[in-house]
Amino acid sequence: MFHKDHSLLSNEVSSTNTMACPACREIIMASVTSCRFCGLPIDARTAAQANAAQQALNSAIIQANALKYAGPIALVIAVLLVLNTFGAMSDGRLLMAWLAPPIAIFASWRWTHRHGSLLTSDSELALSRKNVRRSMQMWCAVLALELVLLAWAALRLGLSVNTQPH
Repeated sequence: MFHKDHSLLSNEVSSTNTMACPACREIIMASVTSCRFCGLPIDARTAAQANAAQQALNSAIIQANALKYAGPIALVIAVLLVLNTFGAMSDGRLLMAWLAPPIAIFASWRWTHRHGSLLTSDSELALSRKNVRRSMQMWCAVLALELVLLAWAALRLGLSVNTQPH
């Protein structure tokens, strides 16, 4: 659940003050003195470190989900780009469609750079890594389509300029 002050693409998550127990890996409150599942005593320093690790994990998963949900938008943008290139929608409103792939690729790279080295056995992080890779692949394909369409449009423009009578 998102805190009202945090957007889907935010780098921060609301403070949950939870952590994974160092022994049994169950999620517990960071303020407890012992794990309610396995009984391991928890000192304040261990709790603070585990809470920071849990916050980093939560942040990585939330950001990966945002990239995952942006992936299908790549397909819509690809269709819009094709329509725009072939004149069906040539009024210039699709500038964001041309900018979206490089922005999304940068966001995926940034996620990988920030969160790719997190060490955890959490299955959600493994799924998040897969989703970020899939999103980056989709956006790279749309960027490749953009480049082909730009080359085709430049070639078409070049041919029409060369065939003009002087």
